[in-house]
Amino acid sequence: MRGLVLMLALWSAGCASVGGGEPSARCLPDGLSPTFFTWPVVGARTGTFPTDAGGVEPITLVRYQRDGAAVVVAWSRADLLMVDPAPDRATPEWIDTGLLTPDGQRVRATPGERCRWRRMGQAAAMRRL
Repeated sequence: MRGLVLMLALWSAGCASVGGGEPSARCLPDGLSPTFFTWPVVGARTGTFPTDAGGVEPITLVRYQRDGAAVVVAWSRADLLMVDPAPDRATPEWIDTGLLTPDGQRVRATPGERCRWRRMGQAAAMRRL
């Protein structure tokens, strides 16, 4: 039951408004459908990630999985920081450079324009769940 509550809370956070009032579930890298938000949550953990101002930001890593496919995302409150549509393969994840620094290693203390997705050249510190 607790897992269902966590999944619903994280899913509703994924649909929370960001920026110009658009649901953040619409703010995904090109070609990625938001349907994975309806998949079962098979792993989640919380932690902190450094900010570019020297502080830390709370984050939650969530692994959604269904029929052999998986997606791992990193949330900071209602903001989607990172999306890895192939977490079991050595492909680079997508980061939102409006929320993370270009190297993917720090959360911006003052966010820029959201939904500025780009692939990481190498795996970021948030890589696996």
